[in-house]
Amino acid sequence: MGRIPTWEALKQRNIRIMDSVCVIREIGIESVDHITTGCLVAAVVWEHVSRWCKIPPIFGFSVRDLLELYKTIEIGETKKEALHGIVIMACWRIRKAGNEKVFNSKVVNLEEIIGDIKSLGFLWFKNKSKNRSIEWMNWCRFDFM
Repeated sequence: MGRIPTWEALKQRNIRIMDSVCVIREIGIESVDHITTGCLVAAVVWEHVSRWCKIPPIFGFSVRDLLELYKTIEIGETKKEALHGIVIMACWRIRKAGNEKVFNSKVVNLEEIIGDIKSLGFLWFKNKSKNRSIEWMNWCRFDFM
C-alpha cells in the first residue's frame, strides 16, 4: 500500500533525504520490495524459512508475492496459517533490523533475526491460532497438525 517509510517512499513524498541506498547492506535502492525480496539479508532469511517450514525455496519479486505465498504452497491449512504469519513476521523483522542499524548503529545479525522470527512467530501463532496446544519443540520442527 506504499505506507512503509523506506527511503524511496520518503523521496516520493517529497521528503528530503541524503541517499536512498538500502540501509541493511548499502547495495540497491531501499524500497519495500528490495527490503523483502532483493536484499541479500532477505534472501538468507527466506532460505532459512523455507528449510524450516519444509517448503520449496521461497523466491519473490515483491512483498505481495511473499504475502500470497501461503495460498500456493501445498501444506495443511494449519501450516498455511502459520506460514502466512511467519512471512509477515519475517518482513517486519527484516525492516526492524534496518531501523536498528540506522537509529542505533546496531550491526545486522542474521541469527538474531531468524531467532526472533521463530520465537515471536511462535507466540503469535500460539495466541491467535485455533491450534493453541502447539509446543515449542514442535514449532521449531514445524511439525504440528
